[in-house]
Amino acid sequence: MNKVNHKIKPHLMFAFLLPLILAASLCHAQYRGPSDFHGAVKLAIPFPTSYPPIAPGMPPDVLTGYLIFDSLMHIAIDQRQIDSIVNTISDSDTLRYALKYAYEMKDYDPIAFFQLTEMFPWSGEYLERRPASLINRVLSRVGTAIPDSGKLLMSLAYADAIVDLTVIDTFSVIDSAKPGNANICEGVNATINDIIKGQNLPSGCIDTEYRAKEKLRVPASAPGDCLAFQYWYYWLQNIQIPLGVTTYNRTPWCVPDSEYIVFLKFDGLGRDSIQYYATLSPVGMSFSSLIGMYLVRGGIVYDPNNDLGFGTGLTVADFKSKLRQKILSITNYH
Repeated sequence: MNKVNHKIKPHLMFAFLLPLILAASLCHAQYRGPSDFHGAVKLAIPFPTSYPPIAPGMPPDVLTGYLIFDSLMHIAIDQRQIDSIVNTISDSDTLRYALKYAYEMKDYDPIAFFQLTEMFPWSGEYLERRPASLINRVLSRVGTAIPDSGKLLMSLAYADAIVDLTVIDTFSVIDSAKPGNANICEGVNATINDIIKGQNLPSGCIDTEYRAKEKLRVPASAPGDCLAFQYWYYWLQNIQIPLGVTTYNRTPWCVPDSEYIVFLKFDGLGRDSIQYYATLSPVGMSFSSLIGMYLVRGGIVYDPNNDLGFGTGLTVADFKSKLRQKILSITNYH
């Protein structure tokens, strides 16, 4: 793996660290390695040929974000000093610009962003300050520094992809190593109707016989592409209808021929000598009372608890319009 070295002003490097906490992998489960995973959707992600994983044609803000983050990892600073500085930073231009860069990096290519945070060189400064570790250190500060950093902002920034899709079919996989109330994983194959965030996604549907996807799409994803993701049945007990009320033994949430707006996240499963592995799942209950899967009923987005503050009873067009307005407040910050 080739290493890219760059010099960026230290105060800009540190400012960029803060919003990257929104990309931390708060996985639903921890695995010792890819061989321990027995779910429905297992994606093979190649190791980047260079680190950070920059590529020709990246927009200026995206490229700047990668270079600043890489430079940040080379700052020789004690972790306690970082914590002390973080605790003094409030909402500011530098923080808003950093959030803008981080959002644009993930939107442009969430797979490359996953490579940045999870597939770093296991040597040098990365043994002492791993990206995910630095990110988690400042999570609580970012949540208080930006006034509107509630469910909406956190959901927008935390999700690797936000997609309007129609379910084609579903399939179940049973993990015999798990207890009976937590051993069913549901795979979902769906057609993309519209991409709100995450312009480069794994393409192609997955079935029960060939669950491991070996290739990743290089061009940008587009409406009409097939996307596969998964969730475990026991997660459905965290769906709160009404707010604060959970239901056990809930039936599958995603059903064929139904439309959803889903907030998805790559969850790392570990590596072998050839490549890294991940799965694609809905965001957790911390960000959504419907665990990130919003059903469309009769053209209306089902959000009974008003998770995102848009109000209830919105059409798909209105719901997505409000999402994009909020996204523009991040990406167009000047």
